[in-house]
Amino acid sequence: MSEANNRNLPSTIFNVDKTDYKTTELFLGEEGGLIDSINRPYPAIFDNYKKMLSLRWDENEFDYGSCRQEFVTCSKGMYQAMIYNLAYQWEADTVASKSIVPLLSPFITNSELWGATLAIGLNEYLHALTYSEIVRGSFDDPDQVFKEILDVTESFQRLEAVARVFGFVHDVAHRYALKQATKEEAYDALMMLYAALYSLERIQFISSFIVTFAFGEIGMFMPIAKAIQKICQDEFEVHQVLDKLVIGIELKTERGQAWFKKNRQRVSTVITEVVNSELTWSEFLGSEDRELPGITVDKLRKAVIYNAQPVYATFGLLSPFDRIENNPLPFVEDWMNINGIQAAPQEEAGRNSAYLIGQVQPRNESAVYDVTGL
Repeated sequence: MSEANNRNLPSTIFNVDKTDYKTTELFLGEEGGLIDSINRPYPAIFDNYKKMLSLRWDENEFDYGSCRQEFVTCSKGMYQAMIYNLAYQWEADTVASKSIVPLLSPFITNSELWGATLAIGLNEYLHALTYSEIVRGSFDDPDQVFKEILDVTESFQRLEAVARVFGFVHDVAHRYALKQATKEEAYDALMMLYAALYSLERIQFISSFIVTFAFGEIGMFMPIAKAIQKICQDEFEVHQVLDKLVIGIELKTERGQAWFKKNRQRVSTVITEVVNSELTWSEFLGSEDRELPGITVDKLRKAVIYNAQPVYATFGLLSPFDRIENNPLPFVEDWMNINGIQAAPQEEAGRNSAYLIGQVQPRNESAVYDVTGL
């Protein structure tokens, strides 16, 4: 009686016949059964989940009272730069918080990745909520600023490349659930999702943080800068690390190798679209008398290219932009180094490709990958 009832459970809800606990694939393996910490085929992903939990904080930790006066007394150029930057940050984290778990949940078949994804999804909600609290606490009329933010059409254009991939994955997920898409189509969509997500978190978010930190560097809007510092820590130490882990693991598999061989140019195109959108945004943010303290448009553009280099390298792709060896805005590293701990070279691949561990190493244009380590 008990066995018969169990086997009537939909396998998409609970797979009683799951047999691959010790070797389960990250996604599109046997459908999920028990949440399992006994078998951990991907311990680095479980560590990522624990790291996310260790960084817990609250959106109400910061008092933005001092920012109210600063937004009143600062120049129009500074006001616009902060508002436009906040617009993108709020919108982008809203997209991330509403997309990551729903898009990935139909496909994840591994406990470690499921836990890490849930933790990051909740964390993205905290980020979006924090931006809302920044506006609520920094202005006498937050409703008016809310409207101003929604009127910054350029920030939506900045999101287009990533949002397009997210929309594509959303459509494939629905078709896959209805058995109208193959596993190969689903896998293709998932890997493109990680390419876009990694670009969002490693390139676009970091670019937006730079602007906030520039104001903090001169002592302006310090509560906002401190809040963004916490968000930056989450993104840099956990979110983008998980993206890179998943990509690295999958590119060592036969299916990952076959996917990359077929989609090498497509991945490069998505990353380059994101970079170009950031370069365009940098020009926009530095135009019309908007003020970016301590930053020139040229240095901001170079920072975008510098921060994109690890993303290209993770896929073994050559960046179409001239290589930048040193951070053009080194003060940002102090803001990102919230705990005073410098990342080891192998943990941050952008500075020296010789330290690329578990990543795709370019040999020539016909090569698919050359993975070492991991």
